Amino acid sequence: MDFKSLTIGAPFYILREGGERPTLSIGTVKAKSEPKPQYQTQTPAIYTGMQIPMVVDITAIVAGEDVPFGNLPANAETSTYQNGAVTVCSSTESILQAVSAMMDKSRKRIEMRTYDDAVMEAGEEFTETLNPQYKEAKAQKQEIASLKEQVGGIYSTMNQMMAMMQSLQKSSAPGKSK
Repeated sequence: MDFKSLTIGAPFYILREGGERPTLSIGTVKAKSEPKPQYQTQTPAIYTGMQIPMVVDITAIVAGEDVPFGNLPANAETSTYQNGAVTVCSSTESILQAVSAMMDKSRKRIEMRTYDDAVMEAGEEFTETLNPQYKEAKAQKQEIASLKEQVGGIYSTMNQMMAMMQSLQKSSAPGKSK
């Protein structure tokens, strides 16, 4: 069902992408304007032979609030706002398509992430092969990190041993009864 065919009380779907997580809101149509030309022109379409795009304005009740959506394409079921961050739909089928498209976009980004990780790994190998100094510096950093970890472990063990010795000294101090 296109936007111009929506009736008062019909469901209206809003998909918001962005932020930490996408959200889906389902509202109901409160008001709808009659279709009007998208652009106000001085020359009638009859003389130019052009098809003038028509739009409607819809106000939906979403979570108890009136939310206006202006200039929706009258003959469409889906429209986007805010550079694609908000998608509004007039039917369940169209919102399902929008959700599917959102998921496909994320799948592609995940696949690209896997590829980008492989590129970074290969780039490191290439740099090590082409620049022996880089390889030596990297090995040195890894060795220093390993030594720091070992020293941290030794320090922790020493502190535990000191605590145990102090505990033993207190328990075996003269004048203590068991």
